[in-house]
Amino acid sequence: MADYKVVFRSDGTTNGEHRLLWSPKSPALLTAVQVSRNTQTATAFLQVKIRNVSDETIRSVGCSATLFYSDGTNEVVEFDDLDVDLEQTAEKPLKAQKLSRGDVEAADVILTNVTTDEQKWKAEQDPIDVPKLDPLCFSKRAMRRRHQLLSRSGGNKRAWNRPVFDSEGWWVCSCGQLNVGRTACCECGLNKSLLLSTEDETELLASADERDDAIYQKAAILSEHTGDEKAMSQAIELFRQIPGWKDADKRLTACNEAVSANKTRLKRYIAIGAVVVVATALLAVFVIAPAITRETKYGYVQGHLSRNDETTYNYLRELKGSGYKDSAELYSKLFDWRFEIGYSSSHSYRSIKKGNEWPDEQTIRDDDRDNSTDHERYPVYLYVRATSGPPRSTKRLKISKQIYGSDGSTWGWVNTNLGLGGARDLSCYDIKSDGTVLSGELYKCTPGTQNLWSDEGCGCKVKVTDYDSGEVIYEGEAIKR
Repeated sequence: MADYKVVFRSDGTTNGEHRLLWSPKSPALLTAVQVSRNTQTATAFLQVKIRNVSDETIRSVGCSATLFYSDGTNEVVEFDDLDVDLEQTAEKPLKAQKLSRGDVEAADVILTNVTTDEQKWKAEQDPIDVPKLDPLCFSKRAMRRRHQLLSRSGGNKRAWNRPVFDSEGWWVCSCGQLNVGRTACCECGLNKSLLLSTEDETELLASADERDDAIYQKAAILSEHTGDEKAMSQAIELFRQIPGWKDADKRLTACNEAVSANKTRLKRYIAIGAVVVVATALLAVFVIAPAITRETKYGYVQGHLSRNDETTYNYLRELKGSGYKDSAELYSKLFDWRFEIGYSSSHSYRSIKKGNEWPDEQTIRDDDRDNSTDHERYPVYLYVRATSGPPRSTKRLKISKQIYGSDGSTWGWVNTNLGLGGARDLSCYDIKSDGTVLSGELYKCTPGTQNLWSDEGCGCKVKVTDYDSGEVIYEGEAIKR
């Protein structure tokens, strides 16, 4: 087995003349360049490693390498790797290139072209350094709020203290990672729009005030239950999260004193030894808490109009039962089940899967279709999501379709499994109230059936039904010619 010696190496830590550079908008990023020499034959090999920083699969790569020799001369070598097949975010070495000489002292490599499934990029600008990011100069309160917002999405904590470098077609994440044509960072996973939305100090401070006030209101309600040990513990924990906000520190002290007083009182009754007296005393302790007024509950609801807030849900259930103000209307708006239906063609399905857009409820018509005659590749997709409903709940829906031909014939209403399988039968699905989207294949042309893409008068209808009550929630055209 041959022994090799590394005679040159440059990677992400290298500075100076032979550091790694990046050609703007290239889907690939150089991560290492190395020259290794066989210690017995003096044959040298150039090794290049790249990372896919785009949202597409890289199929091939072209490179240009300038080699610097010990006698002061240099040579430009160009080569291609036609079978890279590198998935997004992945990293791999290209095929090693045998060099004409072994006395190589350094090498500079640039990417000249990159081919993906959807584009062929060619270098048109001089290579540059990936921009370095300086820390944000925010107040402690603003920076703490930014950390809170970003921590919900995970990611690398290094990203929390620096801004995004946003350019046309590419950006550098706060964690320092380069990204091309991506909505989320290929290193830490944070979304670019989320990062950019947390770079305004004024907005961060306003968001911090809103958050602290919401916590304060919830803690204040819990603290009224002075005899409920669980409620008091929750209030204490919440007040601890907002030090210095309004009179939170004072209320925290009062809660701690109330808990201590309850424990002292309990020990005193136990010492007496009279079971009846102890039971009576404990009952007195736990019933002295004043009832939360309807006004207090309604005030909480007004500050927390979210279908995912369980406290809002419980309060509105109580308030609408007593007919308080517009609580019934608010409950219906937030927690009555409602659904949204959408369709897309095969072509638009890929773009919807990449982003967060929602397809409008519409009939798929000629201008939405691909002109190809290969109908096997162009199905129609159905999307369903809840726009309101009780928190942490699901609603079982039955989805059926009816296909009809240009001659007036129909196949009747049949179950559709959207290519996914189902709950109790192939057409039933549990839709979550949090807005999670159900999507799948509704229809695809197959040999021997009516061609909905081209035959005049053909079509496909969709019907969505409440599985338990049988109520028809939606009925409409998905395809029509």
